[in-house]
Amino acid sequence: MTGEQREYNSLIAKAFNENRTYIKGVFEGHHIFPKEIYRQWKNKEWNRIHLTPEEHDKAHELLNIIFKKQLEEFYKVNAKRFLKEHQRHKQNREANIKKKELGRIIHEQNMKRHFEKLRIKEEYKLNNNIAYNSPWGSVKNWETL
Repeated sequence: MTGEQREYNSLIAKAFNENRTYIKGVFEGHHIFPKEIYRQWKNKEWNRIHLTPEEHDKAHELLNIIFKKQLEEFYKVNAKRFLKEHQRHKQNREANIKKKELGRIIHEQNMKRHFEKLRIKEEYKLNNNIAYNSPWGSVKNWETL
């Protein structure tokens, strides 16, 4: 156990032995085990203690020394995770944009083919003098109207 760990333990033990209750402006709430590292104990009543503002500052100074490596690792790991999530969302957005663009192009090509077939069909009917069915009756050739 390092000197910082002993000092932190004695600071917490002193506050615990005094059986302090929270008084606004006199005491501040403090997580004994850092919530960044021990997330499972974050909301546990036994993991909170009341310290004076000076003790609270000292406790965080000591925790930064004691858990420096773990805290740095915590922030590194989370930074990597957040970056990976961001990259995945960006790739998904780009894929969706490409998919929409491809869908638009395919739709456009299908419409062109459809209208070309219609044009050919109509041209065939006109050239072969085939009757059209219209609301006004059967018409042999539109050009004769």
